[in-house]
Amino acid sequence: MVRKILLIISDGGGNSPLRGVHIDKENFLNFFKSPEGGAWKDEEINVFDENNFDLQILKATDLAARLDKQPVDFYLIVFCGHGFTDENNQIHFEVRPNTSLKLEDLLSTVAKSRCLVIADSCRAIYRLQEGGRIANQRLFSTIDEARNVAYAKICRDWYNYLIELTPSTMQLVYFSNSYNETADENPRDGGVYCHELLTATKRKINEKHNLQKHDDKSYYVSIDDIHQEAAATVINKTKGRQHPDIYLNCRSKSRFPFIVVPHWQLQIDED
Repeated sequence: MVRKILLIISDGGGNSPLRGVHIDKENFLNFFKSPEGGAWKDEEINVFDENNFDLQILKATDLAARLDKQPVDFYLIVFCGHGFTDENNQIHFEVRPNTSLKLEDLLSTVAKSRCLVIADSCRAIYRLQEGGRIANQRLFSTIDEARNVAYAKICRDWYNYLIELTPSTMQLVYFSNSYNETADENPRDGGVYCHELLTATKRKINEKHNLQKHDDKSYYVSIDDIHQEAAATVINKTKGRQHPDIYLNCRSKSRFPFIVVPHWQLQIDED
């Protein structure tokens, strides 16, 4: 399976950058590289963290992959930064100062592939000027990667298998909020939605590992389940100002995996 992560981190630049988005970046990177996060490899991950994402580059690389008969089967795209909704109800991501990307254009570029988008940005019907995010809490660290290669391969293979069970052009977008809402943050954790999504993720991983102390089952958790758990906390923490939402382009009940936790007996020691 050919898969690709696009991690688009746009702090907005200027005098009040969203500094917390860079903490979000590190947390997502460390999770995705962990076995339970799918054991993504460095060469599968493209990070745009200097306000430098360009849709034309994505179009060119996607076309080149198809011409080489190695099309991308699954895109996982994370956007953290400014956003807004225009007068035509089109959702925009501000990928660099004064330059926005329509969600519709992004999805159409990868329309022939499976695609999961996680977006932590405002959706208000005007352009917002948010205060800077200052975050220092890392939910996932590189220490979490210190597991054996065999276990990581088992996780990766199962993750790929679960993706292949979904429709080949399914597109799902998980928003940090609903139409005409802003995206909250606090001075310690960065984006509220990103923080709660990854907090729920870490909690689920620990929960499944604890269950495996008493059974011989393997577990996986879909992005839907993680989103719903995070959404409940976000609504509570923001006192109802922010309601995480979902967009999907098909009626399938299939959902992409977000966490895979094979049984501990499959974790072969390298000793």
